Parts: sequence; structure tokens; C-alpha cells
Amino acid sequence: MQDIEFEEENSYQIKDVVVKQSFMKSILSKVGISDPMTANYVLLGVAVALFGIALFMYAGLLGNEADVILTSSLE
Repeated sequence: MQDIEFEEENSYQIKDVVVKQSFMKSILSKVGISDPMTANYVLLGVAVALFGIALFMYAGLLGNEADVILTSSLE
């Protein structure tokens, strides 16, 4: 076996990690919601509401076609 030695440099630099707040959380903090847990619940509620609206709109687009499919299978 060969004796291999590596030259080590101690040039490690510790960079400051800056935690940037998200856009929506910054808006919520301006409104007055400063608790992170409450802000998360509000954001979750917004996401669920937007998902529900999208689902409702998608069902509205398929309304006539979905009725035809459902009624043709019943006959």
C-alpha cells in the first residue's frame, strides 16, 4: 500500500445565512399577523380556498359534458 498524504488547507469560510421571509408572510406581518403558526394557518386556508375555486371552475367547464356522460350511463 502506498502512503498517500493530502495537504489540508483550513480556508473554510463560514457564510452568514440570511433567512428571507416569503412574500405572503411579509404581507401577513404587515396586516398584523406576526405569529408564524397563525400565518401558516392563514396561508393554508388561502391555498385550500384557491384549490376549491379552481375545482369549482373546472367542474363548471365540464358541466354539460359531465351531465351527458352521467346520464348516458344511467340509461
